Amino acid sequence: MKHASTPFQSIRPWLLLALALLVVSACTHRPVVNVPPSPELEKKVVQIVSGDHVVPLTAEIADTPGERRQGLMGRYYMDWDAGMLFVYEISRSGSFGFWMQNTIIPLDIAYLDENGVIASIKQMEPCIDQPTCPVYPAGVRYRSALEVNQGFFEAHGISVGDRVEW
Repeated sequence: MKHASTPFQSIRPWLLLALALLVVSACTHRPVVNVPPSPELEKKVVQIVSGDHVVPLTAEIADTPGERRQGLMGRYYMDWDAGMLFVYEISRSGSFGFWMQNTIIPLDIAYLDENGVIASIKQMEPCIDQPTCPVYPAGVRYRSALEVNQGFFEAHGISVGDRVEW
């Protein structure tokens, strides 16, 4: 015996598909960050020397005030073996630091002395669409700083006293 179909039975698969797409888009929603696109920066392979092992990574070099100000703002992803190296002309006081304004990726930062030795490491949390964001002061004098994905230093056994070469 055949059942009569209602107009809604032919629409049901489409409604289910539309609902599934709505759920997927809600789960993959990216925060909207009002930041200009990042400029193409010079990239260098840097090496982190830790004891008897060397950890290479590709770092974008931010060495102008504008590049340092922009940093990694507005980016949704960074390769695990990548980072950004902030280079200053002169060393900076330990009271200076970095913040995560409009930065979406959780990061670790290593503050480096004049010789590239890691003098301090901090974990930094994203701060999006907030009127103020916390500052992560170095606590030590530094000449450069290396930002990487949060957990990178720990995963590779990198700590204060290790050295970054570029």
